[in-house]
Amino acid sequence: MTDLTTQISALQQGEHLCSVYQTISEMMAQVVPYLRHGLLSGEQCIYIAEENTKETVLSSLSDGGIDVERAVKERRLLLWNRVDYKPAGPFDRDIMFNFVQGSVEKAVAEGFSGLRLAVEMTWAPKSGVTLQELVAWEALLNRLSYPGSKASFICMYNRDLLPSALIREAVYVHPVVVLGEMVCPNLFYQPPELTLENKTEEEQLHWMLSQITRADLAEKALVQKTMALEATNAELERFCYAASHDLREPLRLVSNYVELLSKRYKGRLDADADDFINFALMGVQRMDRLIKGSLTHARVGLTAPIFEAVDCDEILTDVLANLKTSITEAVAQIVRQPLPVVNGNRFLVSQIFQNLIHNAVKYHGAAPPIVSIHYQLRDGECLFVIQDNGIGIDPLYHEKVFEIFQRLDSLDGDSGSGIGLAICKKAVERHEGKIWVESEIGKGAAFYFTLPVWTQIQPPLGDGQKTAS
Repeated sequence: MTDLTTQISALQQGEHLCSVYQTISEMMAQVVPYLRHGLLSGEQCIYIAEENTKETVLSSLSDGGIDVERAVKERRLLLWNRVDYKPAGPFDRDIMFNFVQGSVEKAVAEGFSGLRLAVEMTWAPKSGVTLQELVAWEALLNRLSYPGSKASFICMYNRDLLPSALIREAVYVHPVVVLGEMVCPNLFYQPPELTLENKTEEEQLHWMLSQITRADLAEKALVQKTMALEATNAELERFCYAASHDLREPLRLVSNYVELLSKRYKGRLDADADDFINFALMGVQRMDRLIKGSLTHARVGLTAPIFEAVDCDEILTDVLANLKTSITEAVAQIVRQPLPVVNGNRFLVSQIFQNLIHNAVKYHGAAPPIVSIHYQLRDGECLFVIQDNGIGIDPLYHEKVFEIFQRLDSLDGDSGSGIGLAICKKAVERHEGKIWVESEIGKGAAFYFTLPVWTQIQPPLGDGQKTAS
């Protein structure tokens, strides 16, 4: 499952979405990436606040990474309330439609690529809108918003504040629904004209049967594309593994001769020659690390997904033994909690702990590193946390660090390959888990990842601490 931001970014311009939520934080988690994507796409974005104040909305958008002050100043982001959106007096969908359509045309005339509207729908019952009027209104919006058009809408319905009947009717007329962290094609979508134009039962039946056929064909096409994509990915993984493996032999030959030059001629030539030999040796060593990392990354992708009971406490003990030299040289302190048994692949789980702890020990500041490893059980999975007091990571790079060969500018002088965190991400995803980081510059980093619990052996939540140095 991809994250919500990725799912929203994949939507075409002109989609008409229905958001169903229960808490303000849940709603903001949906609307912030929706508006951020619109701003990045050059659209003018308008937020219609009703149950929230403008100040609350601006604060949430700012916390979501949007430069609110600049966007508002440049009129790329506008905040309205019900009075701005709905003219005074009784609800009149035609007047409203002309107003929204005019707003779309005005945005395009001002040089924006389109208009993106986010509306808190608690305005509807407060304006005396009936269910039939609401369906009619959403039907009109469907005429403006269709994939590729200049108008995009997300209509946000609060389950705790709005009647279930109203939300049900609203869901029927939206092609796409946002629920929690999922963007879902609406299986219950009904073109509004089916109900508004009093279609006969025969016409409604014909539409239903055509939808079933279309859905079946779409599902089969998706399955075929997925199988083809999986086959292509597997072939790429095998190619990467084979290429990396074959590269090691000629690189080893080059490394041997460069080391021989260094030993035999160091100090016998001029200073420039010594520097050139050192640079060549450093380059060969870095290339060797990159190839080794690529082999491991490819192996993670090629490892058969055979899972068993994996004792993470044993894994951690083995990893700390492997990293003993690095831990000793850095005078690192490792604070560990007894860890549980998970349903996993031993090699993959080892790679996660190995790379995260190695980074925590390696990228420390002036103070000796302190690395804490603990976990908690939640909803059938284990949430692990590996926390350090190191140099930290700018929030701007929290997603980038998990991409292969991506290294932060501040670490360019270091010997890292930029593969370790990519290996962790792939290994966690093979377990259908998630991995993320919370960090600030100079304040250390906390890496979180989830693995499935081994259901046949339910370990008690460990509360003891033991320390190793």
